[in-house]
Amino acid sequence: MLLGLFIAPLSLMILHLPFHHVPWWKQLVWHYAVVLHMIDMPGVNTTELLARISNWFIPDLEAALGRRDEAFSLTGLPEMSAAQLTKLGTKGFRRKYYDGWVPVKVRSFAKEYCNFEHWSLEKFAEKHGDTKVYVYRNDKKTDIERIKFSELAEKVMREEKVYARAIPQILNQNPKLLDDLPFKEMGEMRSSLLGSSWDRKYATLQFFSAKGTWTQVHADVSCNFNIQFQGCKRWVIFPPSMAMLLYPFAKGTNQFFQSSFDLSNMDLKKYPCLKYVSGYEMVMEPGDMLWLPSWWWHGVENLTTPACAVACDGVGVPSKLFGTNPTMSGLFMFHPSNAIDFLLLGADDMTRNWTI
Repeated sequence: MLLGLFIAPLSLMILHLPFHHVPWWKQLVWHYAVVLHMIDMPGVNTTELLARISNWFIPDLEAALGRRDEAFSLTGLPEMSAAQLTKLGTKGFRRKYYDGWVPVKVRSFAKEYCNFEHWSLEKFAEKHGDTKVYVYRNDKKTDIERIKFSELAEKVMREEKVYARAIPQILNQNPKLLDDLPFKEMGEMRSSLLGSSWDRKYATLQFFSAKGTWTQVHADVSCNFNIQFQGCKRWVIFPPSMAMLLYPFAKGTNQFFQSSFDLSNMDLKKYPCLKYVSGYEMVMEPGDMLWLPSWWWHGVENLTTPACAVACDGVGVPSKLFGTNPTMSGLFMFHPSNAIDFLLLGADDMTRNWTI
């Protein structure tokens, strides 16, 4: 609690909306409420408190920006081709996008840097069909079951609302598949808290889904290279400062924060600040890669059946985490369960605890 008294003002200095849009003292109240949110005070709904504080901003936002009727103001995410990345080089990429801590899409990245000859829903079902994976049911986002990958593939192709999200099992049991990914180059393009060897073993995660399933808007401690190897996904991406307008609540043991609203069916009467959220959108096609820094908010709509990707995650280094979002980073770093997870859990159990 005492730590929060100091972190909240520091966080305001780094993470804020324009002060001529919303006064600084109102935003400071929001940052203190985030700290209270983590204390889990008996009888106090701190998620609702955060939402009320955000809605308190509406008169200021309307005065500064005018009345709006639709959610999100989105522009295209900056992008480059794989050839442009090769010309820029891994060190050039690091200087521009890692040091700058901004996302970018690289078109046809996999064609130049990956070997996805054996990567598809059908081939994984054929070769690794007995591997058991965790599956989320999209209509009940907290429902999780563990089934064989072959069963998952059948459900996906029938366009059932199931989503294998952030699963490590196939890669854990078949580590030679990791040789198909460019970890050397990715290690040169970014730094991560636990190093590239740990990232390769514990934080390379696959996603398999059907058209019409979603990942809700969230932000987390991982900085990742997300590579699409089959089908298409639409991403919406928001800067860290938009946290105050995205109605967040903590999940897990503070590894990430998720928005309260449903991205597939947004209620603007209940969540009016969404009308003042600005960010980016883009479509990931087969072979595309997205670099996404820690604490950037994002949500995903799966556009095709199947839609499959692999995320090469890494926990952001403290200077980047705290330099982007001190409050949420502090709540993550100082939660004792996270250190225990790092030391004691295998990839399977760890990702089970940490995925949304």
